Amino acid sequence: MPFQVNESKDIEAFISEHLMSSIHDVALKLSKRKDLPMEYILQQINGRKKQPYKFPFLKNYPDFIYPSSRALSQASSESTACFKANLVQGNRMLDLTGGMGIDSYFFAQHFSTVDYIEKNEVLCHQAKKNFEALNIDNIRCLNEDAFQFLENETTGYDAIYIDPDRRELKSKGVQIEDCSPNMIEILPKLWTVSRNILVKFSPLLDISEGIKKLSDVEHVYIIADKNEVKEVLFQMTRGHASEPLIHAIDIGQKMKYTFQASSEKRMNIDYCDPQEYLYEGNAALMKAGAFKSLSNSFNICKIAPQTHLYTADKLIEGFPGRKLIIDTVSKPKKQDVSAASIVCRNYPLSADQLRAKFKIREDSKRFLYACKLKDSSLCWITATML
Repeated sequence: MPFQVNESKDIEAFISEHLMSSIHDVALKLSKRKDLPMEYILQQINGRKKQPYKFPFLKNYPDFIYPSSRALSQASSESTACFKANLVQGNRMLDLTGGMGIDSYFFAQHFSTVDYIEKNEVLCHQAKKNFEALNIDNIRCLNEDAFQFLENETTGYDAIYIDPDRRELKSKGVQIEDCSPNMIEILPKLWTVSRNILVKFSPLLDISEGIKKLSDVEHVYIIADKNEVKEVLFQMTRGHASEPLIHAIDIGQKMKYTFQASSEKRMNIDYCDPQEYLYEGNAALMKAGAFKSLSNSFNICKIAPQTHLYTADKLIEGFPGRKLIIDTVSKPKKQDVSAASIVCRNYPLSADQLRAKFKIREDSKRFLYACKLKDSSLCWITATML
């Protein structure tokens, strides 16, 4: 949105003055200021609030224009975009779902040229301005629909990146067919343009179903940051026929664990009741499905087949996840626990339901794990994190 110089100064002054205010309060004030562009200002304040933890590198670029809240929430963080960019390199890169442009920016550091495709005219215009502000001159911004662009594309790319819209149908996009564009429909055309494809999916995607529905999957990355899964990334290579490797990554905790689903299925492990220490795998590992693999790798018992908690009589320093010392093991009863952080694993009640039923207060220092044991009996484990 273009503004006159004097208007821009007034807008920037208003943004700076209200950066610490809530979006709701700012919106109320702007409703009485018809001389200022409400939507633009709210977008900038919202973006600058998220910048320190989601896009730290933008601190040095005050002219960066933040997009709508939807585009902002769907954009990759700096850490995940940087991780993806390190997976591919070459001469020409195609980003078919450009959005805010964060992924294109990091891909541009590994390719001679990047074609950024975005069908939303406003987003595309903002991205072009932002790449200029970031002093990037090897990204070509094209305001086009991904399908139409591919239909007219005759030259090849070393790699293609695509982030299907997961909110088009008011759903979480847990099914590939629900995403836009539909990867199953578009994949044959993509293979005519490149032999290397990266696809970002919702953390709620069923990984095994995704592997079945898509061809030539070589790697699957479950990317977490500080024990929160952010993305599921499929790396496909044309002609790849063997079973894909599954990688559980936590960027913030510098954790990586690799396994194959077939090995997980064949594995035999031990199950036992809680011992001295309790272990809970990192969220990326649990999403990856490395349940038995984790038990086997660290020589620890799983509490039950469907209870994804582990136990041992010794401390395992290198375990990739939460490590706790067990205080008590008992049948469920309120008098034992008055306050705790609650975690339910293979338990008939959710954490919120359990807290409400037994009137348990929050306590960040003490944990209550409600679960089923190997004999299917219900159990409460109280523990302290190490």
